[in-house]
Amino acid sequence: MWPEFPDGSSIGTIAFNESGSEGAALVFTSDEGSTFEVGNSIFSDNLSNGSPSTISGTVDSLGYNLFDDAGGGIVASAMGDQFNAFADLGLLADNGGPTFTHALGSSSDAIDAGMTDLTTDQRGFFRLAGLADDIGAYELGAIPEPETFALIAALGALGLVMTKRRR
Repeated sequence: MWPEFPDGSSIGTIAFNESGSEGAALVFTSDEGSTFEVGNSIFSDNLSNGSPSTISGTVDSLGYNLFDDAGGGIVASAMGDQFNAFADLGLLADNGGPTFTHALGSSSDAIDAGMTDLTTDQRGFFRLAGLADDIGAYELGAIPEPETFALIAALGALGLVMTKRRR
């Protein structure tokens, strides 16, 4: 299943998959004229028969994808696509939010390299924690959803949480 948002856009982090055939991250077959589009997504650490393999089939890039290989299967690269890049992903873990995610490490090429109209990442944390959106499902340094932020502020006002004040 590919994550899809109400506006039809999709952003994902597809990583650490293994396959006995081609396309450990994504296999796309279709009737004549059908296309599959990916954008703002990470494809990393996927293996087919022990060798790096991301995509089998023909896929159109919407831009701002990160591949740790040559991105086989992409018809034509688009603005912001990175090939043979370093994703620096953590293992699938509870990083907050309703689903597990792969956190970005501090040396990831995905940091501040994406472009999306979405305001939150997969966890529901605010995007644009840096100069630009991060590629993939996880925004490094993102602020929790408004309810969590409001709770921390309320606890701080009661003196139950230490907060840093500007001078």
